[in-house]
Amino acid sequence: MWQQQEVAVFFLEVKHLENHSRGKRHEMLTPADKIKNGKNDIIQIAITTKCSIFTCSNCTQLLPFRKDAKEMSLECFEKAVLSMDGYPGVVALFGGNPCSHSKFPEICRLFAKLRPKPSQRGLWTNDLLSHGEVAAEAFTGSRHNFNVHGDKKAAEKFRKFFPRALVVGESGRNHHGQVLGF
Repeated sequence: MWQQQEVAVFFLEVKHLENHSRGKRHEMLTPADKIKNGKNDIIQIAITTKCSIFTCSNCTQLLPFRKDAKEMSLECFEKAVLSMDGYPGVVALFGGNPCSHSKFPEICRLFAKLRPKPSQRGLWTNDLLSHGEVAAEAFTGSRHNFNVHGDKKAAEKFRKFFPRALVVGESGRNHHGQVLGF
């Protein structure tokens, strides 16, 4: 359920959407349809609008243009993950930088408990901040997107805690589409 102070899970539950401006019907896919069709099987839960950068011109969350910083409560996060029970794809933490959530360690432990298969968990972040150990516990064997946007220290942290991970964006501020690592 949407609450003004919280970020919610974004996914599509509608099969068809009427395009009123043109009077045409357009087919829309549900998450289950995407998997059946062999498409992207990832759903992200945006747990915060906080970010440790706030300067990426291509930010998918438009964070450089926001002045607020919101966090999803643990209760809302639990409901979001439980709502994905039975979903065969990946449920990933997203934000801003999910590692900047004030309760990131608690979220990781809850996530691992509620979604026990590491291959069905994911982490999209630009910096582990001080959470390398807890992130490694929760996300080793998961899918991830580690884009450091030119931050060499962040890249070092990723390599320390995820030695086999693909780390992108070390050459400077990269303003390209997202790169997925396995």
